[in-house]
Amino acid sequence: MPRGQEDPFKDWKMRLNNKIQQNEIVGRLKYETFSKGPNHEQTWISIATLDDVEWGRGEGPTRLAAENQASYQVVRNKERDREHPVGY
Repeated sequence: MPRGQEDPFKDWKMRLNNKIQQNEIVGRLKYETFSKGPNHEQTWISIATLDDVEWGRGEGPTRLAAENQASYQVVRNKERDREHPVGY
C-alpha cells in the first residue's frame, strides 16, 4: 500500500473479535499467518478459520494488515451465508 494511503481493512480484526464476543458470529477463530518474499519486501498471507473451516484470506505488507483483510473476509462471508443459507 502506498505511503499516506489509509488501509481500508484497518480494525477489522478487532471488529471480528467483537462480533464473536457478542455471539453475532459463532466459532473458534484461528489465524494461520506466514510471510513470503525477501526480508526487505515481505508479503504476509493470513488464513482465518472458524472451527477449522476457512472463512477468510488476506494479504498485506504486514502481519496485521493480512489478518485485518482476512477478518474482513470472514465478516463478509458470514453475512452472505446468513442472507443466503444453503438449502433455501
